[in-house]
Amino acid sequence: MDRLRARLKFEQHWKIHHLRKTFSTHLNERHPDQTAVIEACINHVSGDAKQGVAGTYNLASYWKQRVDLMNEWADLVDAVASGQLPEYNVVQLHAGVV
Repeated sequence: MDRLRARLKFEQHWKIHHLRKTFSTHLNERHPDQTAVIEACINHVSGDAKQGVAGTYNLASYWKQRVDLMNEWADLVDAVASGQLPEYNVVQLHAGVV
C-alpha cells in the first residue's frame, strides 16, 4: 500500500480500510433504513437491531439483503471502472504501476 500511495502521489493518508468506509457511507445514503444490513456487510455488530436485549434475540444474518447490497455495490464499481459514471473521481491503475 505504501508503494501504491507513493506511486500515485496520494496527498492524504489513505488505507484499504477506507474502502469499507466508502461502501458503508454510499449504501447508508441510498438505504438509510438498512443500517443493520450494511453493518452486517462490513462485519460490524452495532445499531439498535443488535444492541441490548434486541441483540440477544436478533440472530438474523440478513443474508439475502447483504447479497443484494453487495451486488448493488459491485454494479456501481463496474460502472465507475468502465467509465459509465464519469462524475466519479477515479484514478485508473494499470498493470505494473506498483
